[in-house]
Amino acid sequence: MTEKKGFSIFNFFRKKTPIPFDMETYQIGIQEKPENYYMTTPILYNISNQSAIHRTVVTQLKNEIFRRGYEWKPKFYHQCKKCGKNYENPVEECSECGAMEMKRPDSLQLKYINTLLNENYTNASEQLFIDILKEMEEDLNIVDDAYLILVKEYFLDGNSEVRMHRVKEMYRGDPVSMFIYADENGERGTKGFTCLTCRDVLMSEPTDACHTCGTCNTHPVHYVNRIYGGEQYFIDGEVLHFSKYSPSRLYGQSPVITLFNHITSLIAMENYVNQSYTKARMPKGLLAVQTRNMDSMRTFWRSVKEKMEQDAHFIPVMGIEAENGKGSVEWIKFMDSLKEMDYISVKEDLRDRIAAFYGVSKIFMADNSTSGGLNNEGMQILVTNRAVEMAQNVWKQFVFPWGITQFGILDWKMVLPPSE
Repeated sequence: MTEKKGFSIFNFFRKKTPIPFDMETYQIGIQEKPENYYMTTPILYNISNQSAIHRTVVTQLKNEIFRRGYEWKPKFYHQCKKCGKNYENPVEECSECGAMEMKRPDSLQLKYINTLLNENYTNASEQLFIDILKEMEEDLNIVDDAYLILVKEYFLDGNSEVRMHRVKEMYRGDPVSMFIYADENGERGTKGFTCLTCRDVLMSEPTDACHTCGTCNTHPVHYVNRIYGGEQYFIDGEVLHFSKYSPSRLYGQSPVITLFNHITSLIAMENYVNQSYTKARMPKGLLAVQTRNMDSMRTFWRSVKEKMEQDAHFIPVMGIEAENGKGSVEWIKFMDSLKEMDYISVKEDLRDRIAAFYGVSKIFMADNSTSGGLNNEGMQILVTNRAVEMAQNVWKQFVFPWGITQFGILDWKMVLPPSE
């Protein structure tokens, strides 16, 4: 930037480009999720849990992502104490400032977090850290919204200012009840304020003392949990919301909505097969017999129904009285066989489309038909590995850096080893 002679930059009036509005942000405060096709979040979970194929794909992808657990790696080998420049190899002098004092990663930073994540349960519900990660990964694959909640213990000074905090527990936030609290620009922490003690109290302006307890300062609200008819407000640093497939200012876009017709078609096909082999099934057809003696036919029909109770594949018989005295037998077909309906190929096509969206190959779904010959198992593994790598990058580049910063860890990073 150049400055004209005789002018000072401090004498200028500062202006800025307006923040563009977002159509998804339609109110100030709690941002509701758009209900596409009138499908709420519980319905999306229900549809996913009903489909064996969709749940298999999601489970296999989740298991591959966290199959080898997690590990800690240093962010640097040497770091300049004066300017903070990091070096991956040992050096004696900083190339930026010329300082000679270097430091190594501090192993004491990992002492508390390793105790919480490795040696104990991470919350009062006796959940392991890896189990919480798997829960949130499943949320991403169903609704594309996941919430990591840190339960903190705050230490206040005499002026009710937060001087220190300590993470006590970790929980997965339920996407059904968790919402973002933002203004008309989608910016969090500008409209609502709450107290650290009275988490169900919401104020429109920041104050030095809570209107209810009068002991704590108010803090900006970033998220809210609406459950049991009440609301729990969370401040900055307590909740992290993230998406994998469609990240935006607010919420993600559920993959189940995209695959809705495929999943529901599979559910209908499975229900059809189930009903075909139960007592509530539609008969395969009807055997119509023309006869003059209807009474004997009714007696015979009662015995037929008793046999159908014992044998679901028994063919029912019906008698039709003939005026001309000529008897005949006619087979009336009600339903096609699974082979005639091309059931297997249609189901495989729907399965392949669902699996292709998530990047899970057939070989990871215990499908031996794709092994050998020209099926190229190596390429199938490569495709799934890329999907796993993309998912792991969401955790390594976004979730883990935020989480370990809340623990005060600056010299180390948490990573997920590659599945293959």
